[in-house]
Amino acid sequence: MRRDFGSIEKRGERIWRLSWHEGGRKRTKTVHGSKSDAAKELAKIQLQVGGIERDMIWNDYWELAVEPSFERDGLQPSTVSDYNRAWRHLGPIIGKSWVSQTTPRYVEASLAKLTPGVAQHDARVWRKAANMAVRDGLLMRNPFDSVRMRRVKKQPKVLLDSQEILPWLEAIKGTR
Repeated sequence: MRRDFGSIEKRGERIWRLSWHEGGRKRTKTVHGSKSDAAKELAKIQLQVGGIERDMIWNDYWELAVEPSFERDGLQPSTVSDYNRAWRHLGPIIGKSWVSQTTPRYVEASLAKLTPGVAQHDARVWRKAANMAVRDGLLMRNPFDSVRMRRVKKQPKVLLDSQEILPWLEAIKGTR
């Protein structure tokens, strides 16, 4: 992928040199690890310098922009845990797709791979990430504005009347 910000040069076995311009000067940094590690480090530097790549995959966007916003926005630990749980569902499905190529049909097809209840919950988290991507210029508009969500069918509650309770208690006696 061609970068508008900086470059990555292989310097040896699992050694990469990052180069970028900042404040009119050329900067470099050496990264030990995979090329993917180097690309993530360069993306972090770009965010710190004040910009974001024109495009990145959802996994990188989640790690570099969405997760850091949790602390900045003062989210409660339970909310952060809830968002991360949603990402554990979504990440394997959408993580390697390009943010800028996310369409309403892609969103619907991806959410169809989840159960309806999980899909509704995780869609709210993904919608928030897509709103951030719009603000960062990766998306022109939020694809969720045109998404039709599947409805969750509510199951009617089954209540036992007073004559059914004793046989039911007898049936479950001795079980845990």
